[in-house]
Amino acid sequence: MKTPDVILLAGRPWAGKTSIANEAVALGAEFGYSHLSIGKHMRDIRSGKQTSAYADRLDDRTLQYGPLKVLPADVMIGLFEEFIKQGDGAVAIVDGFPRFPDRPAPLRDSTRRLGISILGICRVRVEASVLHNRFEALSGTRDRVESDLSVRLAAHNDFIAPTLDLLAQEHTSFNLDGTLPIAENAERLFRICEDLRATK
Repeated sequence: MKTPDVILLAGRPWAGKTSIANEAVALGAEFGYSHLSIGKHMRDIRSGKQTSAYADRLDDRTLQYGPLKVLPADVMIGLFEEFIKQGDGAVAIVDGFPRFPDRPAPLRDSTRRLGISILGICRVRVEASVLHNRFEALSGTRDRVESDLSVRLAAHNDFIAPTLDLLAQEHTSFNLDGTLPIAENAERLFRICEDLRATK
């Protein structure tokens, strides 16, 4: 089995990760680029669009990180591995994983076992005030912005950002400016991937 190289795409909620990844995949279509959004992947499993050995464990949110209840690491690693094993293209852009501090070690074990090369980690940087405006435009209510987004940003600051900092110590790290146009960031992400593939 030929496994794709992986680049981890990270950032705060509503930073634009999924949109950037989708456009970068379009730019790399001839090379077989693919995109794993963990959230969308789980929604596809729930809806029956995607089969998974972990379908009956998607409600197993037994792990607590602050106000968030999250799936155990073994489920998330299993979903990641299922996706990777399905593809044989050049690069898989993985967004939204890993997020919590118990995930980097099993991810490291998984990539070694499967012979996966993590090219690097790319973080989409956006100020909280910009995220508030984006979330308010999507949700339509200021109350929801103040409740839902504040909880998610707090979880990001307390748990996810330290996890990303740890990953950045292990892998080549890049930043994207999430206030720039999606197409501009997608082009940069694609070029980063191609440069890293050429020099690995």
